[in-house]
Amino acid sequence: VFSDLRLIYFLLALIPVEIVFFQHVGALPLFIVSDLGFSNAVFGLLTAVNTVLIIFIEVPLNDSMRNWDDRKSLALGAFLSAVGFGLMAFTNTIPSIVFLIVIWTFGEMIFFPSSGEYVAKIAPEKQRGEYMGYFQMSFSFAFMVGPWLGTTALDLYGPFNLWIGCLVFGLISTLMMLRLKK
Repeated sequence: VFSDLRLIYFLLALIPVEIVFFQHVGALPLFIVSDLGFSNAVFGLLTAVNTVLIIFIEVPLNDSMRNWDDRKSLALGAFLSAVGFGLMAFTNTIPSIVFLIVIWTFGEMIFFPSSGEYVAKIAPEKQRGEYMGYFQMSFSFAFMVGPWLGTTALDLYGPFNLWIGCLVFGLISTLMMLRLKK
C-alpha cells in the first residue's frame, strides 16, 4: 500500500477537508451557542437541516453525478465544505447559518461518497480491503484531531481565525483533488 503514491497523495489530500468537516461536532456547536448566543435547542434544529438534506437529497444527487470525473466531484465537495465552514467567519444570524449548513452539507454529500469510490477504483482488486482500511484510518485521524484542533483554535484565536483556517484547509484539499491523476 505504501508504495502506491497515488493512494498516499489522496490520503494526504483528504485530511485537511476531513478536519474541516469534523468541526460540526467540535467548534461549530461552541461557536453557535457560546459565541453567537443561541440556545442548545437552536443548534439541535440547525443540525437537523444537515440530516434532512442527507435523507432526501444524497442518493438522487449522487445518482445524477455518477458519470462525473473523480477530480471534479472531489474538488467540488471539498470546495463546498471549505466555503460552508469558512464563511461562518462572517455570519451571526440563523438564516445565514442555515445557508452555510446547506452549502457544507452538499459538500459532504458529494465528497464522502466520491472519496470512497475513488479509493475503490485505484485499489488493486486483491488489496481493496487494505486500501479501504487506510482510507477509513484517515477519517479516524481527522475525527480525532479535527474537533480538538478546531476547539483549540476557537479558544486561542477566536471564531474568525478558526473559520478562515477552515476555508484555507478546505481549499488546500480542493487544489490537491484537482491534481489527482486519472
